[in-house]
Parts: sequence; C-alpha cells; structure tokens
Amino acid sequence: LSSNTRLFWQTVNYSPEYLQLIEQHLGLPITGNLDQLVENYRQTYYTKNCTNFHGPDFCFIGASKYGDINNFNMIQPKLLFPEESMGEALKAAAENGQREIVQLLLLSRTFTQETIDEAFLLAAKNRHLETMNILLDIGVRGAVVVQEILSAIDNKQFGVVKFLLNDRSLEYLDHEN
Repeated sequence: LSSNTRLFWQTVNYSPEYLQLIEQHLGLPITGNLDQLVENYRQTYYTKNCTNFHGPDFCFIGASKYGDINNFNMIQPKLLFPEESMGEALKAAAENGQREIVQLLLLSRTFTQETIDEAFLLAAKNRHLETMNILLDIGVRGAVVVQEILSAIDNKQFGVVKFLLNDRSLEYLDHEN
C-alpha cells in the first residue's frame, strides 16, 4: 500500500463511525472494525485473491468483469463451467468493456443467440464500441441493433447511434429481411 493509503486506513481505523459508513455503503454487515470490514469485503466482493474465499464460478465471473486476465487464465483452463456461468462471464465482461476477455470467451465456447444479444446490449449501455464490434462480428440479431439505436437516440448517446448506423452494422438489418 502507498503511504497515503496506509495513512487513510490508520485514520479511519480510529473512527468506528467512518468504518460503519463505509460498511453501509458497501452493503456489508456493520461492525465498525477494520479487520472485520476487510474480511467481509473479501467474502462479498471479487478480489485478486478470490480463490481463497469463493468458488471458481464466482471468481471466473469476477475475473471476466474486471478484466483480470491472470485470474481468468488461471481459473478458466482448469474447469469446464456450465453454460449459465459462461454466459454470465460474457455479459459481465461485455458490460465492463473487457474486450480481451470477451474475445477469449467467444473462442472458448458457442453461446446462445440470447446471450450474445444481451451482452451486446450491456456493452452498448456503457458505450463500449470495440466490444460491441466484436459481438456484431459474432452475430447480433437485427432487431436488437434497432432496439439499441432507438435506446441510444432516447439517451442522447449519439456516438453509439453513429457507430450503429455505419454501413457494416446496417448489414445485419439487411440479412433479416
């Protein structure tokens, strides 16, 4: 930890009220104790040491969401995950713009059309254009592209609208007519 980070935690540790505010904000049990906060955080959220506290599914999805390629590679080759976990990992990676993880997942398994469409919408929601492009290459239904164009217009996300109205994206609409 940096000296500023250490100083922050030392200061907070002397104030159970601050710790309780942090715990409340994180949705953790309220203890007012720094050691307990750290332990509860590890039990609840993905961390680099996830495999010490959680099962492989939780850690695999967390590594996908946060782009932790080291944990992703450590966990993924060892296990065959059920379709549901793989789909959740794809959607988490897409939503967070983890392009490299999305590519690795798409190479490792065939996903349902519904999962690909959902991942595309999650990537679009957060304007992850490169991730959207990868999913368009796999094949997103034209109706989903239209749905996202309308949503992007409503939300004034004109970069997404411009991206989706390029010639390549419009090809998806032509194939469904």
